[in-house]
Amino acid sequence: ANPRFYEARLLLTDGIEDIRTTIDEITNRSRDESQSDLFAALEQTQDRFEWVGINPDTGAQALYVGLPVKLAGGPTGAFTERPSVRGYLLITQDINDLLSSQLPPPWDQVYLMISDGHSHEHSLAPLTGHSHDASAAQQTSLNAQLFGFSTGGWHVIRADDVSYRHTSIQLNERLKLNAVFPVELIQGPSRDVGRLILSTAAVVLAVCLPLLLLWFHRYYVVPINRLKQALGGIHEENMSAQIEHHSNDEIGELFRAFNSMSRRLAASDKRIRKLAFADTLTGLPNRVLFQKNLQRALSQADREQKTLALMFIDLDNFKIVNDTLGHSAGDLLLQEVALRLQENLRAEDIALHLDGNDLKANFSRLGGDEFTALIPNLTAPHQAATIAVRIIDSLTDPIVINEQPVFVGASIGIALWPTDATEATDLIQHADQAMYQAKHDGKNTYRFYSDSIGAATLLRSQIEQQLRQAVAESAFQLHYQPVINSRSLKVEGFEALIRWNNKELGAVDPDEFIPIAEDNGLIIPLTQWVLEEVCQQLFKWRQQGHTQACVAVNLSARNLALPGFALDLIEMLHLHQIPASSLAIEIKESVLIGADKQVMETIQQLHSAGMKVALDDFGTGYSSLTSLHHSHIDMLKIDGSLIQTLTNDNNSAILSAILTMAEALNLKVIAEGVETAEQLAYLTKIRSVLIQGFAFSPALPAAQAIIYTPQAEPNRTPVKDPTAC
Repeated sequence: ANPRFYEARLLLTDGIEDIRTTIDEITNRSRDESQSDLFAALEQTQDRFEWVGINPDTGAQALYVGLPVKLAGGPTGAFTERPSVRGYLLITQDINDLLSSQLPPPWDQVYLMISDGHSHEHSLAPLTGHSHDASAAQQTSLNAQLFGFSTGGWHVIRADDVSYRHTSIQLNERLKLNAVFPVELIQGPSRDVGRLILSTAAVVLAVCLPLLLLWFHRYYVVPINRLKQALGGIHEENMSAQIEHHSNDEIGELFRAFNSMSRRLAASDKRIRKLAFADTLTGLPNRVLFQKNLQRALSQADREQKTLALMFIDLDNFKIVNDTLGHSAGDLLLQEVALRLQENLRAEDIALHLDGNDLKANFSRLGGDEFTALIPNLTAPHQAATIAVRIIDSLTDPIVINEQPVFVGASIGIALWPTDATEATDLIQHADQAMYQAKHDGKNTYRFYSDSIGAATLLRSQIEQQLRQAVAESAFQLHYQPVINSRSLKVEGFEALIRWNNKELGAVDPDEFIPIAEDNGLIIPLTQWVLEEVCQQLFKWRQQGHTQACVAVNLSARNLALPGFALDLIEMLHLHQIPASSLAIEIKESVLIGADKQVMETIQQLHSAGMKVALDDFGTGYSSLTSLHHSHIDMLKIDGSLIQTLTNDNNSAILSAILTMAEALNLKVIAEGVETAEQLAYLTKIRSVLIQGFAFSPALPAAQAIIYTPQAEPNRTPVKDPTAC
């Protein structure tokens, strides 16, 4: 037979013919089967396929038998992952020649048989001749097994230990076409195709993978590493990190976005640092940055074995400025002080600049009116003292705020590293303690830390803590010290003196707790309590018939600076039915020297209401005759330090000058602190003065004070003198 029209093809899953073989020269007109009915039916098959139709290559009726091609064992890895079907093996045979054709090797191993689809009486006979030598028994066994299968589907048949595959198609109502072939006939080529595909893929990967990796490394790994390094710089607070780039692809866009983000981060970081580490009012480092600068300075001092000085600078009278001129004026004052501090710390004063060459970094504002200065690399402590004096001198000149001169000073505490402390917290505490000692010693000066200062500061801290509770509970008493006329020996009045007996501290001297009350603002409620107590006591005395009793109360600059203070005090006297002449106010000479407009107006209002005004501690300050003449002063109280040294010719001359001046200005003179008979005799020998001191009487409780009667000297007769308080 001449099988001219037999052909076999391998179609890929996209319908394109991959492999084609024919017995004869047949023009291929159907290489692309993707749109054909044949391929549409072929795609629906899962196992076996048979189809009868017109062969487009020959135009004749043909039988198509197909089988999906699968790689044995399935996919071998993620990079070769593909659908399990690799293509379709399609056999085409003209039906007209089928009966007379003989298949060539290896297809001569296929048994093609036609059987009756409705009866088993017809015997099966092979339609082709076979080149292989199949035994008659083998063929008989195969034929016998075929009768048990229905049309369609694939079935496994075994004969003489050989596995065969069988399938059949219904050609017409009577006949069906059976095909039986060894399993090895299909599996062998499939394995060959699989090996070919795998080997081809391996070659492609071996060649392309290194090139792909090189390309990926150059265009992706290297840029990503650069971006990673730049991000690491941002993590290390290098907010200005930038990446060079020259590409316009997605990586280039990413780099440009990063550079823009980095610039914005740098600007934001600068603003945040300024807010976090700089004092918004003065521009100086704040408390947080001060701690960092201090740690760096101490570390360097340890490495280089150098001495470092920490200065605590606290302004004197700053709270008075805030209370009288307002907080806006106080802010302007702090800004001017910050400028003067920097102007008076020269580069030669310090060998270490903690922030580049900016001397501002050596100063810090901790809050309120507290400043610090770091002075590293000292060769001797006196260098710190020189700088402290320069700072104090720089604040001596008045500071003009809103066209009004304001006088402030500075109290400075100095602690040395490592002499005074080996820990930063201790150094800060000791400098603070030294500063409080400077304030206690008269202000506008400096003090170095010492162990005695530390003990005094500890006591001050205890006093301050107990004082707050005492003010809240009004745990004080008032004693009254008589003021005696030196000629008539008549009690002209009393000075109200506060006493405080604490259960933990015992009797606390007013010289210890009054300055503390001045510093922390407790003097305002404390003075209010004193005035209430004095008014109540005067009311009691008047009810007892002591209508001429007069009491003097010492007022601080803080009280006088309060708006409405004079009116409130006048109203208090009115409520207690006390005439204004029964109350005298005492102000210290230092208050008068630095008095502002509000203080002077308060003094004038009290004087106009009928109260006497006494200038306390006179002789220790620098009051001018002009200031006395225009300050509504009625009395001068000579400071006890002059009285204690009357044997000194200079002090005697000063006292005589004061008395002469007072007489010329029509001012009464009270000599306080008179303790000995010699002092009393000296004073009474000069002229008539008022005496206050232990020479007559200490301060007494109210009940004893009002009945006190001075004792006349043996050789003197009391002279009646109508001098009033």
